[in-house]
Amino acid sequence: MKKNKREFFENPVAIGGDPFVMRYNGRYYLYCSTGNNQPIYVRKSKDLVNWSELIECADKEEVPSGTNEHGGVCETSLPAYAPEVTYYNGKFYMVTSLGGTGHHSFVADSPEGPFKLMTGNWGNKIDGSIFIDNKGTWYFYRANWGDILAYEMES
Repeated sequence: MKKNKREFFENPVAIGGDPFVMRYNGRYYLYCSTGNNQPIYVRKSKDLVNWSELIECADKEEVPSGTNEHGGVCETSLPAYAPEVTYYNGKFYMVTSLGGTGHHSFVADSPEGPFKLMTGNWGNKIDGSIFIDNKGTWYFYRANWGDILAYEMES
């Protein structure tokens, strides 16, 4: 790690695009997009500077195959785009768009997984986020060609 001219830290840790960081119990967890036929990975840190090696948090067998973002059929697991994790009532819920074809949900007992597939494809393209308000109502936000759309979730 080194400081650059503007006094920012440069950290060479990377595991893919679309990084998402969550804080839980004093640790930070970094999730990023993957490629075809890869597991979903996480790294953890106590200080946002020093990061662990890659931790497989969802086995590639948990990531469905199907139609990719170009309409072609994938025989292998689709890439997980922009995975995000939300903690609620003792469980960790991951939402990710597989191959840009819509979102799937995964659940785990730990931010390190193992995350297990919980739902089929519920649509809504890419870049999804879950928000839970103080009343326990769940909302899903997603990108939409220059807009952000929000939906109240049924469950």
